[in-house]
Amino acid sequence: MSRIYFHSNGDTVEVRGSERAHFACLIGELFVSCLSISDWDRHILKDYLPDWINSEFTARLMLRSSTIGSIAGRDLFDLQLNTAISMGSDPIKLAAYIHGTCEVFGYFEQKDFGWVIATINQGLTSGIYRYNQGWEDVISLLESNPSEVVMSYSVTDSFPNAYLVGADDFISDSELWERCVTHIRHADHVCVNANAGLFGHETNAFQLLNELTNLSQSLMP
Repeated sequence: MSRIYFHSNGDTVEVRGSERAHFACLIGELFVSCLSISDWDRHILKDYLPDWINSEFTARLMLRSSTIGSIAGRDLFDLQLNTAISMGSDPIKLAAYIHGTCEVFGYFEQKDFGWVIATINQGLTSGIYRYNQGWEDVISLLESNPSEVVMSYSVTDSFPNAYLVGADDFISDSELWERCVTHIRHADHVCVNANAGLFGHETNAFQLLNELTNLSQSLMP
């Protein structure tokens, strides 16, 4: 079973990987619902997807995942995340940031812990986040008030790790932590907070449809 890890300097807690899969389903479904693809034969996206996507059912399935990679040159995963961030509540926004950055050392600064704790509690109360998945431990870790908390994912690189900063095996745990935290801050890893911004091309589903519609109209004779 996969895990999302939340690390402080000296402690690690985990959220079950099934919760990340739950986030992926929520974010994917939200993206597809914004595209309004019920009339697939006449939908503008049909011209920008592979020919084998030839039905509404297949389109929904593929657009809900990120297996086709991109639409009109826009990364599909970023489109999904940006749509959730642009129109979602704080729990949906945080879910998108966690889903989008846990494999690449997204992190939380101490000054933002209050927002993260309140958002997790809101997510649990509303049912968007699920109890007994590890969120209670994340809240406890944040309430212990470490300097920062960094995420990693169980099937990708761990944090901290010596390879990330080119350190040898004799470095102390505390020094390795400090060097790795300094590295991710200077390497523009995502600092997760209420105003963390958008991913990649910064385009959401609505903007994509508007751009493609305008392009189509401009090419009409």
